[in-house]
Amino acid sequence: MQAFLIRLVVMLIGLVSIPAMATTYTLNAGNYSQIEGTTFTTAMKPTGWFKTSSAIPVTISPKAVDIGAKGLNIITDWSFTDGAGHTLTPANSAINSGMTDPNEGSFDIVTDTNGNVIRAGFFIVSPPTVAGAPVPNVRYSGIMIDGLEFTSISFFDITCLSANCDDNESITHGDAYAPFSGFSSSDATVGLVLSGLTGLWWNANESGWGMSITRADP
Repeated sequence: MQAFLIRLVVMLIGLVSIPAMATTYTLNAGNYSQIEGTTFTTAMKPTGWFKTSSAIPVTISPKAVDIGAKGLNIITDWSFTDGAGHTLTPANSAINSGMTDPNEGSFDIVTDTNGNVIRAGFFIVSPPTVAGAPVPNVRYSGIMIDGLEFTSISFFDITCLSANCDDNESITHGDAYAPFSGFSSSDATVGLVLSGLTGLWWNANESGWGMSITRADP
């Protein structure tokens, strides 16, 4: 009986600790297939990754989870390169809702059962706008993924002529779209662990003892 309880405690500790591991998610995207302006070419390809302090919970598509500051707040780092010399990191960029939105943006994610990101929606701009107001005559670069509905990722390179920075008050140096198929998780066991917290353990040689754990998705 004692040996059984020790084994059970070890299993429970393992189930609790594994999802808390820091995880890296690497962008899966192809070469740009649609471009505007002179910054980008179809020979270029966006690359990047983001890191979280713990694994993203497995979601049930199309339900998304916000892992940004207003959600789970587990993003610790990111790096996205547009292929044309611009790299976005926490040191020079910010997650926004848009060029003229002062609010911290959401970072919406949908995963498969293996913990890989299959859909995403977020907006990152460099340099960060001031209270949601772009500074006139400053050149901005950024990334936008609207993968919750579409399967493409876009990078932009613009100069805002006013705080509005709309199509009539900005100069587009470049705008490019690439096919997007999600992010791969650095921990292949994440999804298996998170989706496998249901089970029954017992010792067939000892009557009257056992334990059942059932996980209910939120």
